[in-house]
Amino acid sequence: MDELDILKNNWKNSQQNYPKYDQIELYKMLHKKSISTVKWILIISIIELVVITALDFFVNRTNANTETLTQYHVYHIINVLTYIHYIIVIGFVYLFYNNYKKINVTDNLKNLMSNILKTKRITNYYIIYNLSLMAITCVIYIVAAILYDPVINKIETIENKFATYLGFGLGLLISFSILIGLYYLLYNLLYGRLIRKLNRNYEELKKLDL
Repeated sequence: MDELDILKNNWKNSQQNYPKYDQIELYKMLHKKSISTVKWILIISIIELVVITALDFFVNRTNANTETLTQYHVYHIINVLTYIHYIIVIGFVYLFYNNYKKINVTDNLKNLMSNILKTKRITNYYIIYNLSLMAITCVIYIVAAILYDPVINKIETIENKFATYLGFGLGLLISFSILIGLYYLLYNLLYGRLIRKLNRNYEELKKLDL
């Protein structure tokens, strides 16, 4: 049982003696926990931005990868999507930082609850955006690979080409689906856990408000 659970039990068991004092202490504890949770959301999003940038420069910008994307006629499309992605992620990081500052300085129960809800919504949008972009990029890559892969283009008979299209497309689809699934599990492990903490804090603050 952590410090917050102990304080909640003390508050419930002794409301007739000193309810106001315990209510203030409980609010302070929830406020502190909410600040810590939002701070971790901010830190993880910054780390993710740094990792994505590093991977882009040290993996995606290799000659082999650039040659493949150029061969598939999607090099410029992927580049544009990448730069747009940087801008959007930086925007999300700014929103996380702004919410962190607001929660850090708030001294009002209603404002704290409102800021917690806002942070939860933004975090959910961030997860949905990242997974959606991954799915869109995978679809672009699969279509481009099927249309422009030199191995497929060398096949002459329609039957063999169709079978190759099907096998190649399904193979890429399964691979990318597994990759997106792993990212979903990772996001759920990191951000999902923090969102659940914020949700618990919000529910406890609602009880205080009542």
